[in-house]
Amino acid sequence: MGFITYVIRMPEAGDKKKAITEAVRALANQHSAEITGISANDEMTLAEMYEKRLSEWDATDARKEAEALWAES
Repeated sequence: MGFITYVIRMPEAGDKKKAITEAVRALANQHSAEITGISANDEMTLAEMYEKRLSEWDATDARKEAEALWAES
């Protein structure tokens, strides 16, 4: 099992946003994938900003903890 994260800069038009969201959900369902989280923000950039504020030890420890969680899935 694995995870993948995308950040998509969505168009301004609501109908286009809706079409992209529906297409991603349909594709995931078609291939037996599960969407486990959704955010309307750029969470990858936010996570990178958080990581910059951590000590190297804290960042390494957080990566190890996350890897352990992924291994359990």
